[in-house]
Amino acid sequence: MPPYKKFERFLSQPDGNGKRIKLSRSNSLQHVTPCGKIAIVGVGSRGLTILERLTAIYDEQLHYYELDIYLIDPGRYHGQGVHSSEQSDNLLINTVACQVTMFGDESVLNCGPMRKGPSLFEWAKNINNEQCKGREIKENDYLSRALLGKYLKWCHDELVNNLPKGIRVHHYYETVNDLQRLNDGRLKLFLANDCTLYVDCAILTTGHGQNFLDNEENIYTKFVEECCSINPHLNYFRSYPLNQLQSIDKHAKIAIQGLGLSCHDVLSELT
Repeated sequence: MPPYKKFERFLSQPDGNGKRIKLSRSNSLQHVTPCGKIAIVGVGSRGLTILERLTAIYDEQLHYYELDIYLIDPGRYHGQGVHSSEQSDNLLINTVACQVTMFGDESVLNCGPMRKGPSLFEWAKNINNEQCKGREIKENDYLSRALLGKYLKWCHDELVNNLPKGIRVHHYYETVNDLQRLNDGRLKLFLANDCTLYVDCAILTTGHGQNFLDNEENIYTKFVEECCSINPHLNYFRSYPLNQLQSIDKHAKIAIQGLGLSCHDVLSELT
């Protein structure tokens, strides 16, 4: 089944729990209730894609009820995720500008109605942005993650400011600590600010997260705690968030464990 058909099936034939409309095989109206409720947990680029597809597929005249969409993410700007517009300009994305986009085209199949919109390259060419420093942007350039963050925020704003009739978007700048399946089939979401939300569907698009410290890392942190009085520069950092590295004294000697992509980010930030 194409992915967008799963969305259409959810929108058109939700559970008959008295909270939304359910259509029988004969398309006779069985339950008339206010609206459906969907939570998108994590509103980076993946969560933004879900919002874009939901708003493209939804049709009030077809689905017969309104739709509340709850965007839940602790970030300052919904849509950016890890691509914060406030990070250093020297941190680059690892995909060329012309291949980054939040919108589909005729080459994308089985995804429902297409919404036209600019790629990162097309958008960046048409803005007056200080990060471009007056230079011409070319389609195979590797642009900054901060500029990508601004593009993602623009996409979010464009979607929210042009919602189809019948959809409402609610923003929660919080973390979801837990969720619980209720007897009626709905989900109860527990937010970090002690707020609770009741929804029919929750879509988890949390992306990369911070894992708990493993045994080896716990040894490092314990060593730092025991010996920092001897060496005031002594510390242990994970790679992210990178802005924590700004607290490292210029006289400190630094060892980096591993030589992957994170190592390049750390070197770039430190130098």
